[in-house]
Amino acid sequence: MQTARASRLTSSLSEWDSGRGTKTFQQQLVLAVVDKLLIGAILALAGFWLNRYLEAFKIQRALQNELVKARDQKEMQLLESQLSQFYWPIYLHFQIDNVVWERILQRQSKDPVRAALAHRIETDFILPNHEAACKVIQANIHLAAANPELVSALLKYVRHVAVYRAIRASGNTEVDPLDVGEPWPSDVFPAVEKATMERQRAFDSLLKRYTPSV
Repeated sequence: MQTARASRLTSSLSEWDSGRGTKTFQQQLVLAVVDKLLIGAILALAGFWLNRYLEAFKIQRALQNELVKARDQKEMQLLESQLSQFYWPIYLHFQIDNVVWERILQRQSKDPVRAALAHRIETDFILPNHEAACKVIQANIHLAAANPELVSALLKYVRHVAVYRAIRASGNTEVDPLDVGEPWPSDVFPAVEKATMERQRAFDSLLKRYTPSV
């Protein structure tokens, strides 16, 4: 009788252990499924917010690019106005003066032909060229406002030309501005040339940036 009772007890414990093992496996299976679902949900949520962030970043970059482009276009317009209305005209007037001014030094020549030619070049070419340069300066000096060194040199040039014209208008053809304390401003042409070339390079650089390559 004791043997039968022990056998039944052993059988019951075995069945209980078997049921507990089955239950533990089912719980693990449920937990694994739940974990995967949670991980999937987290990844989906992270992907959603990542896409939102990337879209916002793209919009911000596009806006920044448009602002930079608008700024550069405005800068190009300013440079174009400076070059076409001020720097290149002044630079060319000075280059023309550089080419021919030495001819007027023959005003004191003993050769009457050379002396007469020198006076005619001064009257018909040098002085009108200076007057044209001064008109450009007076009309567009605001385009050089950001360069005080250049403005100072140009104002000395304008004063030199005013004295030069006044001397010739008085009928005196022998005295030059240097003789009355108004020498030629030697720094004006280098300053104009430097400023002109700097702005031309800046304009060319911006133009190249926005010109499609062929």
